Parts: sequence; C-alpha cells; structure tokens
Amino acid sequence: MSNAPLKLSGTFELGGQEHFRQLELEGVIAHELGHIVARHSTIDMTMLFREVLGATQVTDRKDIFDKYNQLIENTDRLRELIAAANAALDRLVMLR
Repeated sequence: MSNAPLKLSGTFELGGQEHFRQLELEGVIAHELGHIVARHSTIDMTMLFREVLGATQVTDRKDIFDKYNQLIENTDRLRELIAAANAALDRLVMLR
C-alpha cells in the first residue's frame, strides 16, 4: 500500500483522511480479500459480459481481453444497466 504510510502512533492514513489502527486495517484487508475469495469481481464481470455484450462463454485469455475491451467501448449500454440496477435497488429499499 504505497499510499498508506505507517505513522509512529500506530495508525495508517488512507486517502489523507481516514485513520485506522492496525487491527482495523487488518479487518478491512480481510474483508477485501473475502471479495477475492468469493470471486465477486468474476461474477460481476460475467454478468456484464452477458448483459452488455450478450456473451455466454469465453474461450481463452485473449477472448476475455477482447470482450473486456468491447465492454469498455459499450459505456453507454453499461451506464444504462447501472442506472437500471440502481433504480431497482432504490425500489427495494423503499419496500422496507
């Protein structure tokens, strides 16, 4: 973490504003590692490939790289999906 210098007080500074003691930082790191272990990014990208590009399978690393670039080129469709997802979440929150 090049932007998280350790201070003599035993705290870390993140983004110039947030201060975490060692145990808090360990908890944050463990939480983020949990996302990796649970493959949340993989699940999210699979959904985006399917919804934005209509892709139902990939063949190799080059195919994934090419599809990722196609995804980036389809930012308008991506924005529409994000807006629709946010609207759906807002509706769910209102139901509570």
